[in-house]
Amino acid sequence: MDIFLGEYLPIAVFFAIAIVLSAAFVLSAFVFGNQRPDDEKMAA
Repeated sequence: MDIFLGEYLPIAVFFAIAIVLSAAFVLSAFVFGNQRPDDEKMAA
C-alpha cells in the first residue's frame, strides 16, 4: 500500500503547487488591481 501511495506523491506535489500558484495569482489581482469603483455604478 505504501508503494502505491508513493507513486502518486509527485502528482500530489504538483497539484499542491498548482493550487498555491493559482491562489497567489487571484489574491495578487485583488491586492494590486484597480480599486477605483465607478460612482455611477455605486449609486444604484
